[in-house]
Amino acid sequence: MNDLEYLSKLAIQSHGVLANSTLNKSNITERRIRTLLKNGILKKEHTGVYTLLGSNPTWHQKANIAIYSCGPKARLSHLSVLQLFDLVPINDRNKTIHV
Repeated sequence: MNDLEYLSKLAIQSHGVLANSTLNKSNITERRIRTLLKNGILKKEHTGVYTLLGSNPTWHQKANIAIYSCGPKARLSHLSVLQLFDLVPINDRNKTIHV
């Protein structure tokens, strides 16, 4: 399995978003992360937060980036988490992400 296939399996539930903690738990070193960034397979969104090449920038992806960017104790608000799991529709009135 090549890097892109492996990373896409890791990122599938987080809408293409990967954090250093997830990558490190999967034995992907900081050096390898730098190489993936250099080759354009990963795009840096925030310190320690990346999106995968070809992932679709959606509200769901932005919500995951916000969570990972705020750290391991961050949580979404009640409305945002319902939207993340598609239990409440996202529209112009409620598209703000609350962490």
